[in-house]
This record gives sequence, structure tokens and C-alpha cells, in this order.
Amino acid sequence: MRTAPWYFRRFLERADRDASRVCLELHSGGTKVSFGEMERGISSAAARLADNGVGPGDIVLIFAHHDPGTFFAFFGAQLLGAVPSFMSPPTSRQPVDLWARDHAALVARIHPALLVCGEGIRDEIAQLGGSRVLTTGDFETLRPAPKMQECHCVEPDRIAFLQHSSGTTGLKKGVEVTYRQLQAQVESFASVLGVADEDCVVSWLPVYHDMGLIAATLMPFALGLPIALLDPMHWLEEPSSYLALLASKPNSFSWLPNFAFPFLVQRGSLPTGADLSRVRAIVNCSEPCKASSMASFHSRFGAHGLPSSAIRVCYAMAEYVFAVTQTEGAARVLSIDPAVFDSDHRAVPRPNGRTVVSVGRPLPGTEIRVGNGLRDGDVGELFVRGPSLCSGYHLAPEITAQKFVDGWYRTGDLGFLHEGELYITGRLDDVIIVRGKNLYAHDVEMLATQTGLVRAGRAVAFGLEDAELGTEKLIVVAEVGAAGAERETAKAIRTAILETYGLSPADVLLVPPDTLVKTSSGKVSRSENRRRYIAKLLKPWVTREGLRAS
Repeated sequence: MRTAPWYFRRFLERADRDASRVCLELHSGGTKVSFGEMERGISSAAARLADNGVGPGDIVLIFAHHDPGTFFAFFGAQLLGAVPSFMSPPTSRQPVDLWARDHAALVARIHPALLVCGEGIRDEIAQLGGSRVLTTGDFETLRPAPKMQECHCVEPDRIAFLQHSSGTTGLKKGVEVTYRQLQAQVESFASVLGVADEDCVVSWLPVYHDMGLIAATLMPFALGLPIALLDPMHWLEEPSSYLALLASKPNSFSWLPNFAFPFLVQRGSLPTGADLSRVRAIVNCSEPCKASSMASFHSRFGAHGLPSSAIRVCYAMAEYVFAVTQTEGAARVLSIDPAVFDSDHRAVPRPNGRTVVSVGRPLPGTEIRVGNGLRDGDVGELFVRGPSLCSGYHLAPEITAQKFVDGWYRTGDLGFLHEGELYITGRLDDVIIVRGKNLYAHDVEMLATQTGLVRAGRAVAFGLEDAELGTEKLIVVAEVGAAGAERETAKAIRTAILETYGLSPADVLLVPPDTLVKTSSGKVSRSENRRRYIAKLLKPWVTREGLRAS
């Protein structure tokens, strides 16, 4: 066989040994797929794809959520030697016109051989043009096909899948991930986490996001582990369902973006007697990790037996398949001198200073460089290289050349190393420089949210050039839940920023619920909301609260 033998091997071993054991639970729909059924579904999907003209190397785009056919189609494409890619389907939380524009441009550029979608959105997907469309339901009607063991896959250095960026606007970059790079990621990440055969994965994450795809789908699949999934929209409506699922699954691993920790504290609950003591790890990833978020989560749910060491932190990116670093237990929190950090861009430990959270040590074989080799504590752009580093973006040589330089990937993230551990402090394009002072957008957004008057996770901060003053001015846009508290909310935001940074924002704009645009991965898009602010497309709730920087 011309295959990377590890990829399907452990799944097939589990299917032969425990054919009736549940491989995939889709809790929102009450569907369970055994390892034996998963094997048959993948084989059938490969045959159906071939019947529809898909061959080795062809691209298959999959616009769907958590249906059995979604996973049959993805793994079936891989079994056939094709190149699948999960894409975000249209949702009510994102402007449909922007979604259609960006994805039509993507289809026109990469010419996929086939589009796969959920049952209810076939018309929208068909309008993207240029390709045949099948639904996930088509793949759930199984047809006779050779067993997986009799099929041939591609060589280790062929592309296993494309991981597309989740940005709201602009070019969607498809990271090319080979089977060899995927294998290096899975083996090193699993070893650091200590994943064992009796473990499982619990998730609500969308599969078109790298965290949901790698950590919660491809890694457990390649390791032959069961996966229990909630629909991404269902968990938002009923956050307690995620906690209940964790409690029902011993030896579980799960991954969460930082915003989910305070969200669960505010809106989630567990009945008396629910047991989280056998949760292996809940990994904070994909956005700035805050010590306060994790501490409040453990304070709330530690009574149910959740070990503090189970709340861990990871630094990840699609260009490295996923994980770059990982804490082996609870993350270290470092207290640094804020004045030195702001003025000299250097982290100097100081009691009762500003706290930053470690994202752990590099995975085995992974190298991290700060700037051109800065000393420990100096803040600079992070460069990464190692066995999981991808070779570039699909059909995008200019962007590839900008980001992949001399074997290193330019992350665009800012951070520093301290005693072998990495600390992330922001992003180059998320740094707002007001009169020589560096403000990180996510820190300003957290200050706005911590007033208690802004909807959780619904604030955005960005800078605009002030030609008159020769510096940037700080803009904050935030959603409030109801009219009547605009002046109080704006004052609280300005006071929090003034007390923290010694300056006032040039404008605080308060908008109604669901005004701010999010990316397909659920994050508020700074770039798109900045564009809308400039174009005066963001309408205030009642009155506009403005204040010139002083």
C-alpha cells in the first residue's frame, strides 16, 4: 500500500477489535456511529466520490456541521487520495452577502471537484458555482464498497487536507497539510498530553476551525479514540449541556477558546453529584488565555471534583497543523513590571505586577525564536519551525513567500520566552500605539467587558491614525444589552482604560446586541468592524459617546 500507514491503522485496529463500540456521538441529534459503521461509511463515501468524478489530488469542499455524512465525506476523500477541506456554512450570525462573496471567490480560484453541504443549504452552496454538489445525506445512504484495508491512499508527503483561514473578509488562505506533518503533530501532541487508549474527546467546536478539526477530530480519529460532539449552536443555547457531557465521559479531553470559560461560569451549571474528577484536560487555546478566566472556572466547578491541573493552555496555529506549545499541567502565571513592559517591551518579573499566562513549552522537535534571537524576557515577533510546519498556502505563492522564510514561519504574534516557557502578549496587527504606549486590543476589550455593563465577548478595540497628533487614537465599540445605560457604560469603559493606561479612548461607541461582525470561528472581527466604523455603518444604540484623547 502506498499509504502513511499510521493514519488509518489505529482506527482500523479499533474497528476490528471493537466494531460495535461507539466511535462518534452526535448529541444534538441523538446519533451514534460505531467504529464498524464508521469504517463502512468511509468506504462507501470513497466509492461515491469516485462515481462523481473525484480522483486523487482533487479538492472537495465540505460546508456542513456535525452530521455522520460530514465525517464520511471527509475521511472518504482522504481514503480516495483526494484533498478535503471543511468550510464554514452560512449562518445567521454572519452577513450572508459577505459569506457568499468570499466563498464564491474561493471556489473560482481553487476549482474544487465537488462541494458537499448540509441538507438545508444546497441552493446557497450551488450558487457558489463551478462544481457539482452533494449533500451529507447522500453519503449517509451507504453503498457496497471495498473494505478500507483493501484501498490505497497517498504517500506521506502528499496533501492530507486544506485548512482554510476563518477570517470574515479577504482572501481565505488554504494551509496545505501533508500526512507526514499531520503524523508529527498527532504523535508529539498526544505524547505531551499523555493520551491513552481508554481516553475520549468531548467537543462542541466547529470542524472548520483548526482546534475543532485537529484536536477534536483528526487526532482522536488517528488514535482510534471515541469522539462525543455537541452542535456548536446548541452549546451556545444550552451551555450546561457541554458540562453534563464532560461529566458523563470519564477520561475525557476537551479544548475551549478563552471566552468559553467565563461564558460557562456565567451561564453553565451542573447538578449536585455531577463528577468532573476524571476529566483529563480542558485546554485553553485559540485566543489570549487569561488567568482570571481559568481561575474563576475552577472556582465554580472545582466543587465537582475538577482538578486544577486539568485546566491547561496551548499555543496553536493552522500553519503548524495545530499545537506549537502545551502546558503539561496548570499554566504558570508570571507577574511582571508593567512600566518596564510598556516602555522597554521587556518582561521583568515583579511581585503584584501585570500577570501573563504561560502557554507551555514547545512540542518535541519544535523550535521557537523571538525576533532575530532576542534574549529571554524581550518581546518580539515569534518565529516557529519543526516537523509539523506546513510548506505554505494553496495557490498563494506571494503570501507563502512573505510568511514562510528560510524554514521559519512568521507568526505575526508577539511574545517572549522565560525559563523555557512561552508567553504570548499580542499580535503585531492588534497592537495600538497611542503616544508611544503599546496597547493590546484584547486587553482593552477585556477591560470593557469587565465593567459588567457590556455583553460578554462583544467588545472590539482598534486604532485609527490621527494625522494631526502623529499617533494612533484608540476606538472602542461595545454591545450593550438594553437602552438606558449608555452614558453609565461609556463612562465606566473610559474610566477603566484611564486607570489602567493613563489615557482616554478617542471614541466609545455603544451599539445594540448582535451588531458586531464575527468571523466564522466565532471571534469578533477587528478588521471588519474597524472598516464598518470608518464607513459609519455601525449605528449607535441611542447616543454616541465621544471623547477626544487627552
